[in-house]
Amino acid sequence: MHLDFFTLYIVIVLVSFALSAIWAAIAWRHRSFFAARIWFAACSLTASGGVILPFQHLSAVLNRPGNPGRFG
Repeated sequence: MHLDFFTLYIVIVLVSFALSAIWAAIAWRHRSFFAARIWFAACSLTASGGVILPFQHLSAVLNRPGNPGRFG
């Protein structure tokens, strides 16, 4: 069995979204439970960071010398 980085990445992002949904439901149901809102925000930021992760090298590619669409 071979577990590559992409499979692990997809699993981590999906788990982050699942945890976000769970904490959102808890925060919605128990509105006075402030810690649930913080955990929801943390899981949402983790999931959004996971979505942005594949694009981290995009700026290096776009800023390459000789690129006609170069920034700056």
